[in-house]
Formats: sequence, C-alpha cells, structure tokens
Amino acid sequence: MRALIVDDERLARAGLRRLLEPYPDLRVVAEADSVDAAEVELVRHRPDVIFLDIAMPGGSGFDLLVRRRVDAQIVFVTAYDEHAVRAFEVNALDYLLKPVDPERLAMTIDRLRAPQAAPALDRLCVTDRGTTRVVAIIDVVLVRAHRDHTELVLRRGEPITVRAPLAHWETRLGSAFVRVHRSTLVSIGDVIRLERTDSSAHRLFLRDHPHAVPVSRAHVGALRARLRGLET
Repeated sequence: MRALIVDDERLARAGLRRLLEPYPDLRVVAEADSVDAAEVELVRHRPDVIFLDIAMPGGSGFDLLVRRRVDAQIVFVTAYDEHAVRAFEVNALDYLLKPVDPERLAMTIDRLRAPQAAPALDRLCVTDRGTTRVVAIIDVVLVRAHRDHTELVLRRGEPITVRAPLAHWETRLGSAFVRVHRSTLVSIGDVIRLERTDSSAHRLFLRDHPHAVPVSRAHVGALRARLRGLET
C-alpha cells in the first residue's frame, strides 16, 4: 500500500512516518505540508491511503476532497475531535486523534488490509432529536428498546434516543454485546455479576451503571455461556 502523509507540521509527519515503519506492506511514498502540495503528490503517486490532517494553513483536509476526486482510503489524523461527524459523512476509513496511539493505529492498518476496507467500527454515528453525535462503542453500557425507538445508555452523560430497532444494534454492535432480555442488550465486558433472586428470576449488574438489569429465563443460559467464555 502506497501512503501519502499530509500535515503542515514537520514533526507530526515525521512521528507518523516512524509509527508506520513496522508495517512492511505499507510504504510512505510522499509527504505534503498543505492542500496544494497534497494535490501535486496525489497526481504523482496515486496513493492507496492518505493520512490527512484537517486544520492546515491555506485550506483544510476536507478542501482536498472537494477540489479533487480521491480514490484512496482516507484516514484523518487530527488534534481535534469535533470534525468526526463530517469525517464519517465523507466515508473516511478512520479518524485518529493526535498524539496517535500505536495500538489504535494498528487497528487502522488492519482495516486497510481488509479486501474491502470498511469504515471504523469502534464508533457510532447517531442522531438524537436532530443532533448528530459520534459515540465510542466502548462508552455504551447497554441498549434498551422502548416501543418505536431504542435508548443507548452511556457511562457518562444522558442516554441517547434513536429511532432504530434493537435488532439493528444487535447486528451493529456484534459480539461485544449480548441480549439478556427481549428488550435489552448489555456490554458483556462490563458485566460485574449475575445473580438469582428469590423469585427464581435473574438480574445482572454492570460497571458504571447504578441499576440492576433484569435477565429473562429465555436468555440466561446464553448469558452464562458467554460469561464462562470470558474465563478462558
């Protein structure tokens, strides 16, 4: 994979280049310190991936995507998180915050290696009462269904209400979550304990969530199996 690094800060470009050195299947073919210079290198090298800063003198990283058709995968690398929603709107593969964490970068490289690279899966882009937000999946503790909408319960802040069925989140969140009731998904990694009540019902307790969560008889067996799997 041919990579182009676009950042107006020389030290930032050098730091990212060093982080990419351990990946033999990715080669940095050029660097650019502005949108104008990036256009030139884009035509010259036709990179497979562009590591693109956003805030730069003379034009933002988004301006490059407006001024020229870009067939490469885009990975935004920026010090600011407020541009994440727009990054998803232009189908960026990923959105990395400076200083770049090597483990987080490794996840990005894995996505680039996929036959059909898909956008980052560790964040959700959701709209709640007209406001679009980007939420890290790791911050979601549980998902509850309420009639025609679902509620994402977070570790911090108010729950987010979304018009989507629980089945949508079961597919979107994958194996990190488990259904414990017909109306509830929980983060399996946040389960602290599962207990049986006097009425032979079950409930569980989650990290960073103050209330017990009911577990239905139909789902308690699968939940126990998942929890045993965490022991291996």
